[in-house]
Amino acid sequence: MSNGYTVLMSSLLSLSRAFDNQAEELSTTMSCTDLSTPDTGGSASTAALPDALQAASMTVGQLSAVIAGHGEKLGAACTKYRDAEESSTQLCQDVTSLITGK
Repeated sequence: MSNGYTVLMSSLLSLSRAFDNQAEELSTTMSCTDLSTPDTGGSASTAALPDALQAASMTVGQLSAVIAGHGEKLGAACTKYRDAEESSTQLCQDVTSLITGK
C-alpha cells in the first residue's frame, strides 16, 4: 500500500491483458486497407470517401497503439510489484535466518 492505493496483483494483470486484447481487437476491426467504397451518388463525396476512411483507419490505429501502450505499462507495473514483493519476502527470510541462526 502506498499513499492510499492498494495494488491487487491479479487485478493489475487482468487489466493489462484486457488492454492488450482490446487494442488487438480494435486494430483488426478497423482495417480499411482493401475496403471498397460505394458510389454515394455525388462525384465529390464518392471521391472523398476513400480518404475519409483511410483517415479514420489511421486514427483508430493510433488509438489502438495508445491502448496497447497502456497495457504494456500495466504489465510492467505488475512485474515491478511482483519483483518487489519477492525481494521483500527474501529479505524477511534472510533477516529471520540471521536472527534465529537457522
